[in-house]
Amino acid sequence: MIENIIQAIKECVITGEYDQINHLCREALKQGILAYEIIMKGINEGMKVVGEEYESGKRWLPDLILAGEIMEKGMAVLEPKLATEKAKSRGVIVAGSVAGDVHDIGKNLVIAMLRGTGFNVIDLGINVAAEIFLESAGEHRANIVAASAYLSTTAPELREVIQLVRNYALGSVKVLVGGAAVTQKFARDIGADGWAPDALQAVKVADSLI
Repeated sequence: MIENIIQAIKECVITGEYDQINHLCREALKQGILAYEIIMKGINEGMKVVGEEYESGKRWLPDLILAGEIMEKGMAVLEPKLATEKAKSRGVIVAGSVAGDVHDIGKNLVIAMLRGTGFNVIDLGINVAAEIFLESAGEHRANIVAASAYLSTTAPELREVIQLVRNYALGSVKVLVGGAAVTQKFARDIGADGWAPDALQAVKVADSLI
């Protein structure tokens, strides 16, 4: 029975059943399954399938976005339970779009993927000043600052984030960058510790930085 509900949650993410995820997650909790187990064996496994099919060209960006929205909806049910379970976090990440940038679709998808795979992510939102990234990293004892820029006009703000973190965190906090305006070369040139072109890669890079 437990395997059935976990499989149903996984399939829900894969097939895009947005309206079913809340019910399935609540039902799994009622059956006594730990929230962390639901996330890792259900939601995360479903996202892996969608992510791999996206990378291979079998799915399109809207499919990945929908899966991320389903994950977020399920996480809203499960996250309050994680605190009581004291599940071990894979690391703490503060994430946001840089100053002047108000785009958040990509950022939200990355955050959903990171949370679904066990990271504790603090979402700073959009239009975040470099100083706020630094302050939040210190406040939450973050392992990683994840900053995104959608526009070429806001991409230079990433350099400011990196410089502040370098100067004050003294190497204890890594900086992961991404966004439509950010290439791997640009990330390397401004001194980022990691770069990810999409949400799936962001999880892999975050793992390597931890």
